[in-house]
Amino acid sequence: MVIFEKWLVNEYGKVLPKSPIGKAIKYCYDIYHRLSRYHLDGRYHTDNNLAENSLIGLALGRKNYLFCGNHDAAEDAAVIYSLL
Repeated sequence: MVIFEKWLVNEYGKVLPKSPIGKAIKYCYDIYHRLSRYHLDGRYHTDNNLAENSLIGLALGRKNYLFCGNHDAAEDAAVIYSLL
């Protein structure tokens, strides 16, 4: 057991389970094995900014293309975005 994991176990016994800190400690302990992957394997990223940034053009375009010029172009854009 790692030091932080030991701390979580010890502190959880000292707080009320329904209190905000009790819920936070339980949540952290429940996902601890997933959290520990970040320091065990340096290939994992702590955020998904790269994925979100690659999709922002689609989201902005979808909002900007609400006014396509004519009805047929709007239908074509809707079909393409539905497929994507």
